[in-house]
Amino acid sequence: MDGHMQHADRNPSAGSITAERRPRIQIGQRPVGAACPTFIVAEVGVNHNGDRALASELIDAADQAGADAVKLQAFDPDALCSSRHRADEREMLARYTLDEQTLAEMRDRAAAAGLIFLVTPFGFDQVDLIARLDVPAIKVGSGEVTHTPLLRYIGATRLPVLLSTGAADLQDVKRAVTALRRGGCDSIALLHCTSVYPAPDSALNLRAITTMAELFDDCVIGYSDHSMGTTAGLAAVALGAAVIEKHLTMSKTLDGPDHTSSAEPDELARLVREIRRFEQMAGDGLKRPAEYEGIIGQSLVAARGLHAGHVVTPGDLTFKRPGWGMRPYQQAQVVGRRLRMDLPYDEVLTHEHIDWDNE
Repeated sequence: MDGHMQHADRNPSAGSITAERRPRIQIGQRPVGAACPTFIVAEVGVNHNGDRALASELIDAADQAGADAVKLQAFDPDALCSSRHRADEREMLARYTLDEQTLAEMRDRAAAAGLIFLVTPFGFDQVDLIARLDVPAIKVGSGEVTHTPLLRYIGATRLPVLLSTGAADLQDVKRAVTALRRGGCDSIALLHCTSVYPAPDSALNLRAITTMAELFDDCVIGYSDHSMGTTAGLAAVALGAAVIEKHLTMSKTLDGPDHTSSAEPDELARLVREIRRFEQMAGDGLKRPAEYEGIIGQSLVAARGLHAGHVVTPGDLTFKRPGWGMRPYQQAQVVGRRLRMDLPYDEVLTHEHIDWDNE
């Protein structure tokens, strides 16, 4: 989406050291992964409370906060929950269900704002619905990590997949990746996640991001954040997460299962600003002088006045600022060579002073 690329362009990133070693996937026209701006997903989920107007307002808020994508959910409560399951939960899900027409309207609204539109399916029929919506990728929730038949079905769409991995161990994740690959998916982002709402700091285990990056080196690695505040999302990017997902609500006081653990619009905007600032700070990982640093340190300087033809001795030189001349570590290269020109007392020694053709 051309509009979306404007979001990425205004927030350039040189990429973190860890991200430089990661692969990329393509979500629509947006590259995600190594040396790319962090892909920030505003998770609306069911925070629209089944209200089309509130869903629209959340999409607008995601755009204003600077997110790259917005995500909703598609499910059929009767197909998702057993009749023996809690009736109150099935009733709640029924209230929060959005039909295909509404999802299409939200897709178009997101596109008009320059946002990538994503949907999480909770069953086979919803995967078909997503295919009809013509979205550029599929987001899979943590609850489906062990649902290998559904994952193979999702993989068969050949769309890129962002897979949350809450409540999963490495064996679960490996099995899920295998299922997606066998289905036909070759573009996978794995999101570390703690499926607690809200997740306490002690449960986040952010270092699992680096563990997953080492073990799944053909996948983009990200983080789905259910913690309070912006610290965990920023720390995840510093650890190499190329994707950040954060729940969005218009107010933490609204009724519903996820509002209290979600970010309000100003909080999401702050997270986006902090991530973009970190990307500027992170650089490309190559150790070299920054263009703003200038020249610092000390140079070789004449300890006394010396004439052209003089053979330089260690006692002829001392070390002083400024640092734009020959450096102290180059003293051994100079001692024993002749001067091509006079070197007055306290003058900074440069390459031009030395006769390099003759010892």
